Amino acid sequence: MRLHIRKPFCFLLLFLLLALCRQAAAQTCTVGISTQNATNLCQGEAALLEGAASFAATSWQWYRDGQEITGATGATYQARQAGNYTVKASGGACSDVTSNGSIDVTVVPEPNRPAFSFTPNAAACAGTAITFSVATPEADVVYTWDFGDGTVEQGNPITHTYTSTGNGVVSFNVKVYGTRQGCNSAPVTQSISVSQTPEVSFTERKNFQLCVPDTVNADSLNVFAVLANTTQEPSLSEITGYTIDWGDGNGPQPYPTFTDSITSPNPYQKVGDYPIIITAMSKNGCPVTFEQVYSLSQKPKANFTLDKQPAETPPNCTPVIVSLGDSSTGGGTMTRKWEIKQPNNGGYSIVYGGLDEDSLQIRFEVPGVFNIQLIVENGCGSDTTDQSVIVGYPQIQLPQDVTVCGDTVLAYNAQNTMIDPNLGQIIKYEWFLTGPNNISYQSAEEFPNFPALTKPGVYTVSARVTNDCGTSDDIGPPQPQKITVLPVPGAPVVQDSLTTCAGDSITIAPTGPAGANYEWYDQESGGTLLFSGPDFTTPALTATATYYVQAVSGLNCTSARVPVTVTVAPDIADNTITAETENICAGDKPAAIKGSVPTGGVGKYVYKWESSTTGPETGFTAAGGANDGQNYTPASITNTTWFRRIVTTASCGADTSAVVQISVNPGIENNTIAAAQEVCVGSVPDALTGTGAAPTGGNGTYEYLWESSISGPTTGFSPAAGANSDNAYTPPALTQNTWFRRLVMSGGCTDTSAAVAITVTPVPAAPVLTVRNATACLDSSATLTVQNPNSGYTYEWYTEPAGGAVVFAGPEFRTPPLTQPTTYYVQAVNANGCASSSRAGVEVAVITPVADAGADVTIIQHRTTELRASGGVTYVWEPAEGLSNPNVANPIASPDKTTTYTVTVTTEEGCAATDEVTVTVIPAIIVPNAFSPNHDGVNEIWEIGNIQNYPEARVEIFNRWGNIIYTSNNGYGTPWDGTYNGKELPVATYYYIIYLNASEKPISGNVTLIR
Repeated sequence: MRLHIRKPFCFLLLFLLLALCRQAAAQTCTVGISTQNATNLCQGEAALLEGAASFAATSWQWYRDGQEITGATGATYQARQAGNYTVKASGGACSDVTSNGSIDVTVVPEPNRPAFSFTPNAAACAGTAITFSVATPEADVVYTWDFGDGTVEQGNPITHTYTSTGNGVVSFNVKVYGTRQGCNSAPVTQSISVSQTPEVSFTERKNFQLCVPDTVNADSLNVFAVLANTTQEPSLSEITGYTIDWGDGNGPQPYPTFTDSITSPNPYQKVGDYPIIITAMSKNGCPVTFEQVYSLSQKPKANFTLDKQPAETPPNCTPVIVSLGDSSTGGGTMTRKWEIKQPNNGGYSIVYGGLDEDSLQIRFEVPGVFNIQLIVENGCGSDTTDQSVIVGYPQIQLPQDVTVCGDTVLAYNAQNTMIDPNLGQIIKYEWFLTGPNNISYQSAEEFPNFPALTKPGVYTVSARVTNDCGTSDDIGPPQPQKITVLPVPGAPVVQDSLTTCAGDSITIAPTGPAGANYEWYDQESGGTLLFSGPDFTTPALTATATYYVQAVSGLNCTSARVPVTVTVAPDIADNTITAETENICAGDKPAAIKGSVPTGGVGKYVYKWESSTTGPETGFTAAGGANDGQNYTPASITNTTWFRRIVTTASCGADTSAVVQISVNPGIENNTIAAAQEVCVGSVPDALTGTGAAPTGGNGTYEYLWESSISGPTTGFSPAAGANSDNAYTPPALTQNTWFRRLVMSGGCTDTSAAVAITVTPVPAAPVLTVRNATACLDSSATLTVQNPNSGYTYEWYTEPAGGAVVFAGPEFRTPPLTQPTTYYVQAVNANGCASSSRAGVEVAVITPVADAGADVTIIQHRTTELRASGGVTYVWEPAEGLSNPNVANPIASPDKTTTYTVTVTTEEGCAATDEVTVTVIPAIIVPNAFSPNHDGVNEIWEIGNIQNYPEARVEIFNRWGNIIYTSNNGYGTPWDGTYNGKELPVATYYYIIYLNASEKPISGNVTLIR
């Protein structure tokens, strides 16, 4: 069949063929380069580089650092040398097409085999630290140690402790190899011998934990630890002896044997942790130690202190710093957990301490109410406490509600109203008073003066204060004060004149006000409540009495009290008689018998005196002489006689007094005394006593009265001072010549002895010292001196103001070395042995100088610090090198190396003391301003000199657009090599910030990267 193709279709086919040919002629020639391997090679390794062309390549040529590699003519190449690799390809219309990229290959040299040694190199005891060190370490190589006991560590030099237990010696193979940038050296292995120690175990009766009940005083315990040896064979037989440190401060105690149990030799007397250390010595001379804390604890009682202070100056309501301190009790190892409730408030941060530490500080930025909780726990339990802290908002607290009767005035002041500005400033006060009948008052004063409340009813006082953070209402309106004013009832209405007889009672009934109850008192105010009710019946009255009655309303308000006086007509009373002399000598006339003025009765009193020589009950007849007066004077009597008085009035019965007896006795004899004396002024004489036979006469019972006179032996006598009524008498200290005599009295008879004289010799005046207060340095003496001493006196020094023993005799006394304040006393003694009436005292203060050079400090090289000493008035620092002035309290120190300075302080009294402070100097870092990571082995990394001294350092590097391209934390362990994300950065100037630590100002600058 013949196929006919139309002409239009032919033209279309021709057009498509021409287009395809043109596209083929315009094909692009490109070559790529890649690798599936790492390009950072260890010595001896290779990276397979692969070329890829977009055309059919017929020939290849590889280049290193722009130089043709001989024989490298394949599509792939095994790169074993460091350099920058490219590849060219040719084929078809594409000729010598260079790869559009390159691959950098680095080769790390293999580290040297690390020969090493160890100390001690003999068979060390297990538990002994052994130091391992590479003989010639390479600076950029990290050494890895396999100690043969499952422990692998890095470092050089390095210590390791083997803990092998058992008998005999055991060997371990120690292997070490070096690593440089991930490439390892060949390992080196040595064998080390270790003397094993016995495997010991011990238990305690209470498992080393004793919880003391809360009812027991934590500081008055008497607890013993009881240890048991649970060490098993064969280790037990290897032990030759034990020492035990019980942790009680008495040091290790030896125990040759320990088979059963051992009790601590001393009791533990306080709650606390006591580390018990048991050391067992094995036969091979190796000790093994068992350590366990013996804990005496109580269940903890959570408590903490809270202090709120402004965070800034001048202070404001926010921000504030709240300092918390754990003051929990209970003893033992205690853990704690702080929690700040209401975390949604935010606005706070911890500025010191941690949530598991015993103290911390929290900075609150925004106002709010925060609840702070503390949970403490030890081996005996746990406890929780919390406190709320109000930040920012002010507070006001009004007095409690009151109920008053009658008019009242409200008084608000700082004593009854609490206004807390909460570290801010109160800028506004608002007070509101509302009451009955639409009473309303407001005040903007700090403490308002409201009008008196005169209308009964309920009044309400509320208040609000404002500071810069808000108002007291922002945490809830403060509790208002409610004042209830109750009406006062009227005064009771009572009859004016009330009278009753002696021994009778009377009922008093008020007639108003209506509806009130009545209370009766014995005083106009206060006093004792006698009765409560509508009427009051008095007790039987014997004298006029006044009572006070007040009305009490149903609301328990009381009226003013009204006095009610009940007049009592009394019986005759106060009929008493008194004899001035109840005993007289035979034939004497008694003194008048005095009669009192009677009371009671009505009208004029009538008296009648009677006497009896028979007795006090019978034989009375009218007394002789004038016997109808108030008083009566008997005539001379020779026998004992009794007297009484009868009193009558017109309307009352007679009253007879009690009797008085006047006894008649013989005269007194044998009253003599001794002896005359001579004493110092102010001294107490010897006692004066009676001499010869005892006195006779009188009624046989004798009273004595000693009298003294400074006028002479016959005149000017008066009762002697002090105890002057005994048979003997000791005069007081005398200042002038004095005569003494004794009166003996018995049964109304009196006899006076002859007088004896005591002559008084003057005493020296009290010494005057050159100083009243002296000082001495600790363990030094002071010299005490009498001012203008009298050569005829002896000066005696004492440590007591009176009595005591003489410590020195003489006008100038050098004290022994003193360790505490001491007062000395001195008295003068004349040739007659009379000492001054008082001792002069002088206090010697002991000066204990205390030098304080301040806390040790650390500075960076070439910087300064101020030393702060205290404790004296002059200061000398040594060494003086590096100090601005070695003779001031606070010199500026700028040492180039770590230096310990010693300061000698001298007090105003000349006492000296020393202290020292160490200024540790850390070398300053050295920051290069350029480096050239161009693979020539020189300046390949940006090395910062001395930065290893700053383990907390953080280094940040930025490009010129401010993008961070490098950062390091916790030191500069991996220096910057001029790359970012593994790619080399171009030549440029970069910018850095170096943070040495949290307290130092950051260091900034620029570094130029050179290729």
